[in-house]
Amino acid sequence: MGPPHLPDGPLQLGLTPDRIRITHGDADATPYGFGTFGSRSLVLSGGASLLAAGKLRRKLLAIAGRLLETATDDIQLQDGRAVVAGTDRSLSIAQIARTAYHAAQKLGDIEPGLRESATYDPDGTFSNACHVAIVEVDPETGGVRLERYVVAEDAGRLINPRIAEGQIMGASPRGLGTPSSRRSSTEKPATS
Repeated sequence: MGPPHLPDGPLQLGLTPDRIRITHGDADATPYGFGTFGSRSLVLSGGASLLAAGKLRRKLLAIAGRLLETATDDIQLQDGRAVVAGTDRSLSIAQIARTAYHAAQKLGDIEPGLRESATYDPDGTFSNACHVAIVEVDPETGGVRLERYVVAEDAGRLINPRIAEGQIMGASPRGLGTPSSRRSSTEKPATS
């Protein structure tokens, strides 16, 4: 998926983003999807990643608890490690992963592996925006001159403000161009 769409999931796991691989847009590797329309990509992939990371976090803690012989509530995931709070006892996430895949006999009733998935599909994904254009219209020619254009956008928490700014900058000329290519008339259409 890449840095612009990296959700908060890695933070739940105590890992830095460079340690995370997210597969996105590969029909052979991902579940069904029906498009990225309406700026849904980050909301859906971010929400699903966050839910899956939560499941993975619980599993990492359960395995670490088993291996460190301590309660999961006493373990913190930080800096790529599962650390027993207030002690120097810890395991790297890599050690936990090796156990999860190659020493399943140590897991007891915990399912082997560290692969989780989740689906997130809210009823809608909407931002709010207000675009105001101050224009001067020449009544003789119908020519329009843009004097000022202001955009106020409320998209919630922005993961990558540059992408949001780019979308606004790209959509604004289109919004201005569409009405200028339309014809409006107050005259009644001719009837036959």
